[in-house]
Amino acid sequence: PIADIKILGLHDEFTVFSTIALSNLSNNLVNDLWELAKQVDGWGKIQLVDRLAEMELNNEIRDWLVLEGYKNSIMYEYLALTCAENGMLNEKLNAQSIDDNLYSSAGDIIVALMDEGPAVGMSGYDDSSETIENFIKHSKARNLNISNYITLHRIKDYLEESPEENETLKKWNQNDLSNCLIDINELLNSKDWTTEVQIALKSSDNV
Repeated sequence: PIADIKILGLHDEFTVFSTIALSNLSNNLVNDLWELAKQVDGWGKIQLVDRLAEMELNNEIRDWLVLEGYKNSIMYEYLALTCAENGMLNEKLNAQSIDDNLYSSAGDIIVALMDEGPAVGMSGYDDSSETIENFIKHSKARNLNISNYITLHRIKDYLEESPEENETLKKWNQNDLSNCLIDINELLNSKDWTTEVQIALKSSDNV
């Protein structure tokens, strides 16, 4: 019956009901929920990841939360904070160097955390300043593409918001904030982006 429940759970309307059934029947609930979460991408995934995040997770699942867990077809904002905290994003960005997949996912999560509204984001994230500082540090070590440029520009806009209007920035060390903006401006001005913008606009990538 567990295999059948997982199949039913693939339909967005039944994911939550399947999760409850698995909770009552499974001998390895974390793994069963994770398997299901990897195969859905709507509201069902959002609810599944939220439930999964409350459990005892191994490193493989924590890695998945940061690399894939936050991705859904509704809005990344709904899972950004959950995956940043439970996937230990800041700890991962504290490393000396990171691979392209983690760099790209970290950018997605940071941008989603800054877009507060549908869900709590940066205002509820204790590691906000360190995570952004670490992301900028890793940006310096990369050959940036137009997607990275857009992410960094979005971070720049966020950091330039008035601290009176942005409670999160009030908590930052203002010296660290200034250094982040200096570093981002240097990165954004590190080359002429005109050609890359023109190529991107003509590409088949809608985003």
